[in-house]
Amino acid sequence: MNVNSVSNVFGLIKQLTDTKRSTEPLVSKLGEKPPFEPSKLGIPLERSTPEAEGVPTALLLEFVKKLRADKTLDTHNLMILRHGRVILEAAFDDSDLSLWKQTFSACKSITALAVGFALQEGLFALDTKLSEVFPEEVNAFSKKAVTSATVRHLLTMTAVSLFGEADSLVSDNWIGGYMTSSSKGTLGEGFAYNSMNTYMLAAMICKTSGMSLTEYLKPRLFEPLGIENFLWEKGPDGYEKGGWGMYITPEDMAKIGLLVMNGGVWNGEEILPSEYIAEMTSEKVKVPETSGRFNYGYQTWCGRDSDTFLFSGMLDQNVLGLRSSDILILVNSGNTDMFQQSGFFSAVFECLVDNNGEKLSDTPLPEDVEALSELEKYVNSCRKRGTANELHSRCFELDGKKYEAVGADAPSTGLLPMVLQLLYNNYTKGLQSISFEIKDGKFYVMYREKDALHRFPVGFDKPKICNMKFRQCVFRVAVSGEFAENEDGVPVLKLRLAFGETPCIRYLKFFFEDGSAVLSHRETPGMAFAADGIFGFKRSLSEIRLLRGAVGMVDDDYLDYRIKKTFAPSIKMVLAEENK
Repeated sequence: MNVNSVSNVFGLIKQLTDTKRSTEPLVSKLGEKPPFEPSKLGIPLERSTPEAEGVPTALLLEFVKKLRADKTLDTHNLMILRHGRVILEAAFDDSDLSLWKQTFSACKSITALAVGFALQEGLFALDTKLSEVFPEEVNAFSKKAVTSATVRHLLTMTAVSLFGEADSLVSDNWIGGYMTSSSKGTLGEGFAYNSMNTYMLAAMICKTSGMSLTEYLKPRLFEPLGIENFLWEKGPDGYEKGGWGMYITPEDMAKIGLLVMNGGVWNGEEILPSEYIAEMTSEKVKVPETSGRFNYGYQTWCGRDSDTFLFSGMLDQNVLGLRSSDILILVNSGNTDMFQQSGFFSAVFECLVDNNGEKLSDTPLPEDVEALSELEKYVNSCRKRGTANELHSRCFELDGKKYEAVGADAPSTGLLPMVLQLLYNNYTKGLQSISFEIKDGKFYVMYREKDALHRFPVGFDKPKICNMKFRQCVFRVAVSGEFAENEDGVPVLKLRLAFGETPCIRYLKFFFEDGSAVLSHRETPGMAFAADGIFGFKRSLSEIRLLRGAVGMVDDDYLDYRIKKTFAPSIKMVLAEENK
């Protein structure tokens, strides 16, 4: 990270935590996300029963209950396959398995597959250097340790450029920034996880093939696997992000996991050589044991003491292959996990890995109709359900009312979760008012910001599904509501807005008093996730001698207070005069 990047990231954090004014983007390009358009899934995966594939249904029920019992996991979707067939699929709360889902870093493994095709076709070699592909980006400010990084270094996260994820939030020139960055450590020695390494791999494929990454992969990977509905966002240089930014349906992501599980073979056809898949999923560099049960291969995690591979994205977006038992598990979650530290992994190893030879069978088991019925009932019970009546009587009391924001923190408060604001460089201009109406038998909330109006229906019987537009980004949102009273008998309207293509959920809670209200905001993943990132950034800067003094002047308690104000604001609202 260079001096300008450090200054810009500090500036962004300062803006984000200044609740008295809205955040101004530090880069020119706003993120774009089109709406999800349902289309043909292609050829779906084969379905089977657990017992037919040698798995006791009772074991799967035990596993699902462990996931649901751990409230820190916030599990959204789950698919389990054995012998290439789906034996369990579940969407919890208001999630939807048919939607594409944000993969975060799990798509790094897809970029690794793209590299495999490029190596096979001679676009470059494992020892090809960045300076050979991007000679125009090498200048007097370039560090040889950075520009000499090879495809192998990028694949294994042993490159040394300090241009990382934080820099990408404040830079319009990712390739130039990476190539002229300072370095840390010795090239090829030591694990230094950096999503920009994956971006450079994607850019190398695009540059040498003359195609976008999705164009390159379409005939080689997506079409053979019957994958049609996906999105891979591009960075400011015009190349797909490679290490993140991909939306794909859980079933299609499971197909890619199966391709790897099967050594590059799909429907009897070799898509990629098994030798490359073996290299991709075998240990190339050791990772500190504090980071979980896995070491690292080519943009893919591999079991330290088990025959497993893992595509892993932050907040627990995982595709985990248990090769010894031919089980593949896909999960989408919304927790704060970064490096395989969540209870998902302990549940997997406890239920499906450790001593699984005593529980699983290589041949079909007798069908357990009773256990299968119990599993189905339990999964169905985990769906979000509301009250029996579609419109609560209090909806009519709010009909036509408008509350204006007068709270001091309103200028930095918006409906889009802060995590998505950061990812898309799409910052709110501030809350102005909230109003309510009943139309055509539906209860609507109008959330007005300075430059936008978000009107959405609320479901009290079951969530209402709608598309919400935030500038160039359109998200599919499931909205559910509930009326209650707090301990003082104050009426409360609780709203849950699940941004179903992402791990993010926005919670709104209105406390109504005579002529006024307080509107509290909360999101998951929220304060804890943000605090980990910001304090981690602060710690990394304190290691730089020239910055140590300045960083030390930022009080941790005050910073923690500002983060809470930013990610969980409570806004004072007053009833508009014309509606009193």
